Formats: sequence, C-alpha cells, structure tokens
Amino acid sequence: MPYLFHIIIFLSYASMAAVVALVLPQHFPGFDANTSMVAGGVVLIACAVLHEAFVRLDERRELIGEVGILRHAQDGIMDELSRARGETRGLFEALQGPGRTGKGQPDIGEIVAEVKVLEKLVKQLSKRAENGAPPVVLPDFIGDKPAPVLRVATGLDPKAILDRVRQGLNAGRVDLFLQPIVSLPQRKVRHYECFSRIRVADDLMIVPEQYIALAEREGLIGAIDNMLLFRCVQLIRKIQNRKRNIGFFCNISPHSLSDKPFLRDFIEFLGLNQNLASNLVFELTQAAVNHVDDEVIRNLERLASLGFRFSLDQVAHLDMDLAALARHRVKFIKVETGVLLSQIRNPRPGFNLRELKAELNRYGIDLIAEKIENEQSLVELLDYPISFGQGYLFGEPRLSRDDL
Repeated sequence: MPYLFHIIIFLSYASMAAVVALVLPQHFPGFDANTSMVAGGVVLIACAVLHEAFVRLDERRELIGEVGILRHAQDGIMDELSRARGETRGLFEALQGPGRTGKGQPDIGEIVAEVKVLEKLVKQLSKRAENGAPPVVLPDFIGDKPAPVLRVATGLDPKAILDRVRQGLNAGRVDLFLQPIVSLPQRKVRHYECFSRIRVADDLMIVPEQYIALAEREGLIGAIDNMLLFRCVQLIRKIQNRKRNIGFFCNISPHSLSDKPFLRDFIEFLGLNQNLASNLVFELTQAAVNHVDDEVIRNLERLASLGFRFSLDQVAHLDMDLAALARHRVKFIKVETGVLLSQIRNPRPGFNLRELKAELNRYGIDLIAEKIENEQSLVELLDYPISFGQGYLFGEPRLSRDDL
C-alpha cells in the first residue's frame, strides 16, 4: 500500500509537469517547446525534492517515537534488573546465615517458598512402637500424631516413573523423610538419616529403589540430591535456632560424586554455610569411596577442611584402613546388622568385633548398626560395645513436620 501511494504521488507530479510544459507555449509566447519542457522538468524535480523532504520528516518523527518507546522499555528493564539484583542479594544473604538478614528481608523458609525450591512438607506419619520396645522419644520436628500414610505407587513402568520424577522435581514434591539413629543401649535419638521420597499424589509416593537408576541415567540425580540438601539445610537452620544438638546424615550419590560441576557448586555453597558443619554429616557408600578419582578426593578433602564430617555407608568389607578414613574426617561407619550378626555367630579367623570397636574408638570413629528390625537382633548386638543403632525397631522413616 505505501508503494501505491508513492506511485500515485509521482504520477500527480508528472501530470503537473506535463501540464506546465504544454500550457506555457500557449499562454506565454516567450516560451518555446524546449524551454517549456525544461520548465516542466524543473517542476517535476522540485515536486520530487519537496516530497522527499516531507517523507524524511515523517520518518524522523516515527524514528523519534520508536526511540522514545525503546528508552521507556530500557527504563523498565533496568528497574526489573535492579529489583532482581535486590532479590538475589537477599536470597544470597539469607543462605549465608540463619534468621532474618535485615529489616524487611525474609528468612530462608520464606525465600525458598517464594522460589519453590523447598515446598511445604506434608503431614507427619504416625508414631510407631514395635514388639513392646520402650518408645523412642521423638523431637518436635518429627510428627507424633496420627496422619495418613503415604503408600508406595506400584505397577509403574520405567517411563511412567521417570515422568513422575520430572513432575515431582518441577513441582517441588521431593519430601524429606527422617529415620532416627539412637544411642545404645539407652535408645536416645542422637541423629537422623535423611531420605528423599517423591510424591506422585496426595497419598502415593515413589521410593529411591524405583527411581535412583532411572534418575542417574537421565542426569536427574544431582537435582534430587540438591533438593534433599536444601530441605536438610532448612531443617538444620531451625534446629540451630532452637539450640538443638541433633545430627543429620545426608546421602551423596555416587553419580553426584562423579558430577564435577555439581560437586564444585555444592562445595561452594557449603563454603558459605560452614555453620551447618556441626549438624550435617555426608554419607558415602563404601563402594563409591573405593572408586573415586583424585579430583573427587580433593573435593572431599575441601569439604573436610570446611569442618564437615562423613559417614561410610553400606560397609560390606570390615578390613579397612581406619587411619586413612580418620584423616578424611570419616566419623561414622554403618554396618548392616546382618553382617555384624554373621561375624558374631560365625567369626572368621583374625577378626574380632570387640577389637574392631576398640580400633574404631582409637581413631574417633563410631560404629552404627543399621537395619535393626527386632528385639532379638538387638539383644545379640548389645553384648558388644556398639555406639548407635538404626532400624525399624526404633522408628521407620517419617515425614518431617510441615510446621517447622
């Protein structure tokens, strides 16, 4: 349409020039045909130049208008950027220390709620006492009131499980479950192991046995570890505010250990939060530790230099270099009750559980007997100086309270 407009204007100018060239000789005898044509050409050129001037004026006005719009948009973007920087600064300061970072700044729980990194925890599970055992007294951040029990979703194929893992991560439905670790023989809660469960419905969840292998294959395990870490951090900050001396064991998967960028970011975050070290213990499997490379060892040493401690889990071989473990700040060793009872009932030559415990004590390492499911197993273990116990006898994994 703009081209048609300019063509019409040009034809109008050309018609005007033609009229001038034809009329001048008829009304002005001093103009011959050639002079009249020149005059018509001058009129055409003058009209074209004038038209060009007006077009450029219009374009200039439009350009000035567009520049004004762009400047307004730029001002809006700068305002948004300034607000984003302020919010980022507030989040960074909140992650550095517990409580409020200053007047008007939200605490860590409010910030993570805003960004949906940590969603509200669901209702707690019911308290359990098994086989007439003395009840384990649970702190107030573990639910002790009847609540709906989450059932494990069954009948899901790998694709359906993977889809639900992604949905759970996107929606923040990675819940924190806690299982007590008690002192023996007193059965007093001293620590908790942290587990992740992914909710797929209000009363359904999927457990690590279902999704760990799939999440590792798809590169999602780092996100799950990260979500679990932040939920632990949120809980630990509240515990520290209450001056509670409770330890939390948080697992680092072998996949996350081998993910160098994740591990670097992980250590950088913990370097800004060294106050967590007194309550946070990182759990590594014996198999993973036996196959780490030099860079992972250096990263773990950095964590140790920040004051964080480690627990060795899934210990199948008890002939370990305890001096090396102690140097790397391994403070706990977890051994399944079945393995310990097998050694007790059928001791192999050269192995003595009492001597092992004495050696562990010499290096400041505590032995935790895990998967204690019944009183009979506990009675056999209590004949030996084992520091801590963990298992369904003392309490199953339960959802942490949602009103922390």
